Formats: sequence, structure tokens, C-alpha cells
Amino acid sequence: MNPHFRLRQLPFPAKLVVTAFLLSVGLGYFSAMVQLHMKHSARDGNPLPGPKDVIEVFAGLKAYDPDAEMLCACMDRLIAGDIDADDVTKDNMAPAFKIQSAKWDEARGRNPEQVNLERDGERQAMLAWVRLKDLVLKKASYEDGLDGLFPLPNELKTAPITKKYVDEKHNLKIRLLINDRCQRCHKEQVPDLGDYDKIAAFANPPSQEVIAGKWVRSDKQTSFEKLTQSTHAHLLTFSILFGLTGIVFAFTSFPAWVRCIVAPVVLIAQVADVSCWWLARIPAPYGPNFALAIMGTGAVVGIGLSMHIVLSLWNMYDTRGKAVVMLLLFGGALGFGYLGFKVIKPALDDEERIFKKNLDDKKAPPPVTVANVPKPMAKVGHLEQLLSGPRLATKDVPFNKNGTMVPALFEKSPGFNKALKENPKLEQERDAERLAFLAWVRLDDAARSQAYQDDKMPMPKELAGKPFTDDYLSDGAVTVKSLIEARCGWCHASGAEQEDYPLENYEQLKKYFAPKK
Repeated sequence: MNPHFRLRQLPFPAKLVVTAFLLSVGLGYFSAMVQLHMKHSARDGNPLPGPKDVIEVFAGLKAYDPDAEMLCACMDRLIAGDIDADDVTKDNMAPAFKIQSAKWDEARGRNPEQVNLERDGERQAMLAWVRLKDLVLKKASYEDGLDGLFPLPNELKTAPITKKYVDEKHNLKIRLLINDRCQRCHKEQVPDLGDYDKIAAFANPPSQEVIAGKWVRSDKQTSFEKLTQSTHAHLLTFSILFGLTGIVFAFTSFPAWVRCIVAPVVLIAQVADVSCWWLARIPAPYGPNFALAIMGTGAVVGIGLSMHIVLSLWNMYDTRGKAVVMLLLFGGALGFGYLGFKVIKPALDDEERIFKKNLDDKKAPPPVTVANVPKPMAKVGHLEQLLSGPRLATKDVPFNKNGTMVPALFEKSPGFNKALKENPKLEQERDAERLAFLAWVRLDDAARSQAYQDDKMPMPKELAGKPFTDDYLSDGAVTVKSLIEARCGWCHASGAEQEDYPLENYEQLKKYFAPKK
């Protein structure tokens, strides 16, 4: 055998096979980067996991912030939900104060508006107790007397609360309240909430152990089972792939010292990378340093593999072949750029928007004040409430008759995401539709009915000059009937998903103008 055999000496069919192999490995590695984003990144709009993500996933730690808001207790989250929902769920226990409470219909029969106020007052008072940062006081107030006596904060002393649960000194009978609103069902359900030690696990925020003065535990750490599975899969499959690409590069005509470094470096870096996965589990302060090293070893793997592919392809062919390789690489770069601009960037922007929205949702609830205690039921129509909700539904404000219908104009609308790519002003136009819809709902019945029958409503002054969907404009007026048919009819028409709640004519719409029962 010729001791100086080089890639360029391969027969042309063999060169084609090697070329296809190298390009396939490159595409496979790119898909691995996509998987890395999906699996380990914070999905915050960044394409790859950052240092914080890597430390959380492999070391199981995150930076301790002494100024951060106290973590929300489970009980806080559950009773701060939608109190007007039809039933309690594992994510919302607030209806236990109203419709799911004992003798609710009988209580409302006396004075519905006052009872609504008092039940929400109960909930706000319980939230004030749950949100106490002084855990000693929280326990003492629960165990004070037979019913428990929690001194209400000043801002709740004048709030409407069912008299049964407040004494003359403005103390909340917290144990009695929990027994009536929670333990009534939980006597026979898990968890039992019959005494403070059982309640504390749900009423107190999760404790945070500060490690090495700067870290706290994260629940995102990869388990031993998953790490073991990932280790054997990576070492076996990548060893074969990187071994083959390394051998291909070893037969190039580059200087021997270059080949001796670049050919094996990917395999070595991959072994170091996997080793750091495990070393990152060493207790702080050392574990996080090994976790950060994963980013370095991963970068070496990516750069080394790119050199294997690009330099081997370049070295394999003569001048004409190099021109073809350059065209292929240039075409691939253009294709990736187009994909990045049309698909990847919009997807990352959506992730960033959702990430920020979720951050806002997870912020600590506002302090309980009289202003937070619901006023008597405002004379706001049910449809107006649904159109005034958030664009993105949450657990507390779902996409249904008890939450918000705004998503029906945006992400839930058929073809919205595709249309958004073609029309950057689409979101502004859809929000203008919502505002026009609200303006129509707020008209008096005669004007509202006439605008619907004529399919014509004057454009609200606040929307003049703003982007608006051309399909629902006629001589400067809003074709409100056509708008309703387009945005509501696809789901609420006969034969559609929500045909039990038809919105095909004015009479069917009319019953939703009144306040929600």
C-alpha cells in the first residue's frame, strides 16, 4: 500500500460517498444543536443554553439571590386562582369559597352581592395568612385558641368578611376558615389538612438551602438514570461518527502536525465533555466549574467537527471539485440564512415573548389591600369581560367562558401564525379588531343591534389611523357582523367545536351582553 495515500487519490464514486457522509454528519450535528436548545435551554429566545442553564441542568444549582421574592407557597397559588370558575381543579381551589362551598345557593339567596364580597374577603384574608413571612407567627396564630386567631392586617380590617370568621378585635379565625373551606373536602382526600403540621407543607413557601454562600438547589438537574442513558448513547454513537470523520481528515494532505491535532481532538473533547457531565455533580463550589467547562468542551467538539467536514471536502478535490464544494457550502449558507430569518428567528422571538410573560405570571402576588378586595359585581357584560382578558391564556385565566376569549383573535385563530410571517402588522390589526369589538359591545342595545344588522359601525376615534384588517373595513366603517362571523363563527357555528354556544345571530349574542351569572 502506498504509505502516502491521500483523499484526493480516491476514485470519484468513493469521493461522492465520503462527501455525502460528511454533509450528513454536519446536518445531524445541527439537528443535535436544535435538540440541545429544546431540551436544556431556558427557551428564553437564546438559541443555545447559557451558563445558568448548564449549571442548573448538570450541577443542579442556581445562583442565590437574597433580594429575590419569596417563592410562592402551593396554597397561595391554588386559592389565588379564578374564584368564579365552575369547579375546583388541581390547579385552582378558589371555587371552594363560592360555588363549591357548603350551602352556597342558600347563602346567595339572602344577598348575592354581599355574599360575593364576603367570600372574596375570606379568600383575601386567608391569602394574607398564607403570605406571612414570619412562620413563627403563622403557626402561633393558627394554634391560638380553638378556632385560631390571626390578627388581620390594617388594610383588611374594614374588608367585607363573613362574620363567622372574624371576632370583634378583627382577628381572623383561620383554623375555622380552613376547616370549612378546605378540610371539609380534604377529610377524605389527599392531602389531609387537619392540623398545622400537615398544612405547613402547602401554606409555607419551599425552603431554600444556601450552598457555599451563593447557590440554591434547582429542580432542573438531569437525573442519574437519564444521565447514564445519555452517556452511553453519546459515547457509543459519537465515537463512531467522530472516529470516521477524524480518519477522513487524517488522510488529507495537510501537514502531519495539523492532522495529529485536528483528527483526534473531537473524540478527546467529546470524552472530556461527557466526563464533565458527571464531575459537575460534585458539591459546590467545584461542580459548577465543571458544568461551565461543558460549554468549552462542547465548543471544541463543534469547531473540530466543522474542520473535519469543511477541510476534508476542500482537500479531497481538484480545482473544479473545489468550485463545486464552494457552491454547495455557499448554497447551504444561503439556505440556513433564509431558514434562520423566516423560521428560527420568529420561533425564538415567540419563545422570548412567552418566557417574559411567564416571568410576569410567576412574580409574587401583590400585597393584600382593600383595593384588592373585589368590589360588588360591576355591571360589565360577560362578553366584555372575555374580550378584556389577556391575549395568552394561563391556568388562572383559561381560554374558555370563565377566562379570556382574546386568543381567538390571535394564536387560536386559524392560520394566524402563517399570516403573521407575511404581515408584520397583523398583531396590531387583530388588537384593533378586539378594540372595535369592545366598542360595539359597549354601545346601547339599539345602536348595537342596528350596527350589526347594517354590518356597519363607525370606526372608534381611538382607532383612527391605526392598522386595521382591510377585510372588515367599508368606507371607513367597521363591518362588525362580518368581523364577528370570522372571529367567532369558525368555532361557535353549527357543526363547529362550540356549537352548543352558537353566536350566529344577534339574538344568540345578546345573552352575553349581560354580566356573567
